[in-house]
Amino acid sequence: MPKDVTIVRGDCTDSLAYDNRVSSDAVWGANSGMHVTRPDRNVLMPGETLTIPDPEVTWEGGKKTGLTHVFKRTLPTREFKFQLVKGVPVTGYTCKIEIDGVEVAGTVAGDSITCRIKPNAKQAVITVEYQRGDVGAMVLAREHKYTIDLGHLRPVTETDGKDDRLRNLGYFNPVLLDNTVPSSARALALFQTSHGIDPTKPEAPDLTTDKFKELTGDAV
Repeated sequence: MPKDVTIVRGDCTDSLAYDNRVSSDAVWGANSGMHVTRPDRNVLMPGETLTIPDPEVTWEGGKKTGLTHVFKRTLPTREFKFQLVKGVPVTGYTCKIEIDGVEVAGTVAGDSITCRIKPNAKQAVITVEYQRGDVGAMVLAREHKYTIDLGHLRPVTETDGKDDRLRNLGYFNPVLLDNTVPSSARALALFQTSHGIDPTKPEAPDLTTDKFKELTGDAV
């Protein structure tokens, strides 16, 4: 029987479908009422309810009795993409990708790192190393480690979702004179002014949401 699931942080349509052995398209099709408010099936708000339909059954015909038959299920994967941006896209680095504590192979192309992950993966750790120095001189290595909680991004139209994007874009880094982390309001104001948006104007909320969508790839 179909069942209703309450979304918690880390849940998305793909992960819930994978855990319940149902296709993501089937789950999303059973929740058509969310399509307008949640244009991205994998950016949901905790506390919302998602309906999981009955598992799909596919019959394999033409098999003879009295024999052993092997059936292999092909498990779906999803592309994980991590982009390094520091004012401008960053290039010239090596990296290691760990998904849920297991190192996986990935591809580095320009400023982007990509790999394939299970739909219900929980955490990615990206270790990036930059090499600096002239040929024949001492080479200086600088390492950065980024930890990403997968499925935790909330909708851009929600206040919590804006905080998620501000955090991903680095606006919660210690930037104040006393080296403290900015408040949500201060981080949002920094984001707006750095992109030419006047926070006092009535159109500021819509312009801010549009800029988040542009920078983070949110569904329009």
